[in-house]
Amino acid sequence: MNCEEVVKSIPALVLDELDVEVRRVVETHLESCGACRREREREDHALRALRAFPDVETSAARRDAAVAAMSGARDELIERSIMRRPARWGRWAGAAAAVVVLAVSAAWLSWPSAGWQVTSVQGTASVRAGARVKSGDVISSHEDGAVILTFKTGSVELAAMTSVEILGQGNLRLLSGSVRVTSDEKMTIVNPWNEVAVVEGVATVVSDRRAVGGSVVGQDPPQVRFEGDSLRASVERGQATLWSAGGSVRLGAGERARVDERRRPIVEK
Repeated sequence: MNCEEVVKSIPALVLDELDVEVRRVVETHLESCGACRREREREDHALRALRAFPDVETSAARRDAAVAAMSGARDELIERSIMRRPARWGRWAGAAAAVVVLAVSAAWLSWPSAGWQVTSVQGTASVRAGARVKSGDVISSHEDGAVILTFKTGSVELAAMTSVEILGQGNLRLLSGSVRVTSDEKMTIVNPWNEVAVVEGVATVVSDRRAVGGSVVGQDPPQVRFEGDSLRASVERGQATLWSAGGSVRLGAGERARVDERRRPIVEK
């Protein structure tokens, strides 16, 4: 087993999802390969950090509950259809994604968000330059607008027709549109479908998947289809990891990936 194959197996290894024989081969390789050992240490550290986050209700959960209460059973059915998970995910990939999505989503709003500031606004937007923003605030650029947000470790540029929600610890929820992330440390971008891009360097992250349709009188279940890409990431410098319910992929400079219709991350050539 070469280094590339071992690196791909490390997420399953740290989650204890490898078969006995494969685990033995991977661990034997790690004993003699310092580069792969460092990769495993990074995965171990990330997993420990994610599992250490407190279990709190996210703003998205509160918002979803409010929408369901106001809109009734129709919106509730649509929401369940949107969040329905495919049956054919990989075993370890689904487990890995569950750890990431639940842990990071539970943690962000429990941390203070001091440090986010609007440093530039071009055209029309929902905020003015110089404004300080906090967890739960939603920032939107209009058709002729662009916004730059800064945090202590980097900045985020919102393209036109983009909306983001401020989360704790310098992280964002990308509600729709495109952002260009520049960060010296890991910055996490999550979309409404709980798909995650972790960027360390410079990368563009796009989320414009939309649910179209809904319940019709006499029709059950509601007919819902999706338009647009779920989550895409392209790396200019540094690295990024794209997580979804179907697994994860790691990207280097010049690489890009997207989440497909089965919610699996796919590296694009």
